[in-house]
Amino acid sequence: SLDANFFDESYTVAGSTGFLVWEGSLALLSILQRELASSSGGGDSSGPVSALLRSRRVLELGSGTGLLGLAVAAGLGARVLLTDLPPVVTDVLAPNIARNAASATTSATAVTAPSAAAWAAGCGGGVAVGSQGGAASCLALDWTRSVEAQCSGSAAWDVTQTEVILAAETVWLQELVEPFVATVTALMRFCSQSDGDGNSNGGSGSGNCKRPACLLVFRERAVASSETFASAKALLDCFAAHNVFPTTILEQPSAQSSEHMVRVLSLTLRE
Repeated sequence: SLDANFFDESYTVAGSTGFLVWEGSLALLSILQRELASSSGGGDSSGPVSALLRSRRVLELGSGTGLLGLAVAAGLGARVLLTDLPPVVTDVLAPNIARNAASATTSATAVTAPSAAAWAAGCGGGVAVGSQGGAASCLALDWTRSVEAQCSGSAAWDVTQTEVILAAETVWLQELVEPFVATVTALMRFCSQSDGDGNSNGGSGSGNCKRPACLLVFRERAVASSETFASAKALLDCFAAHNVFPTTILEQPSAQSSEHMVRVLSLTLRE
């Protein structure tokens, strides 16, 4: 059968995989589940991954079905803006957010393009998800286009309020490495949060601006002879060229291939 989005202007082979749930998302969900279980069982108050995401303003790249972003909103009280290519946003993300909204009357059209103030505040323009104060909304974001251009003018949301960029197994083809890294780096530079005195830095990067970190889950697929799959080395080398450097939070064997690893990294921009 023919993919209904085949003739869409933004259709790509890579983008068509947004209709699937990938191992990276499942791995991070499993990690979050263990951390939350440990916390509720009298263990540490919060694990390293849940601590990074809890009650934060999160922008997720390559959200796909929205499973991970919705879980972060529902379980950790985060305010999540889920992004992907237009067909994925329209056909998958918006309906899935509406299905998981705290209000049973929410429609798919109500979860797109929240206002800047509403997303920063947490809920309006998007929808409440779960019982922990979380909220979710969605927006189309194309990695091959300028972040600033997509975040200005008709885009009715304030990306400068982002505290964490989330991406789980979004880069698996070599052709995706450069646009993905460029998008993450552009978001890091474009985003700013208030300084300790409550003063906004307006995205200029001046003063005491705190750049958002990127929580990245990468599942190795490449072998030495790969001409198609992106390797962790190629991805991290590209990030390094943009002055973005990783800290490993944890790594574990892939459930699908014992020869490969799933790595959870925190990326920061150094300037």
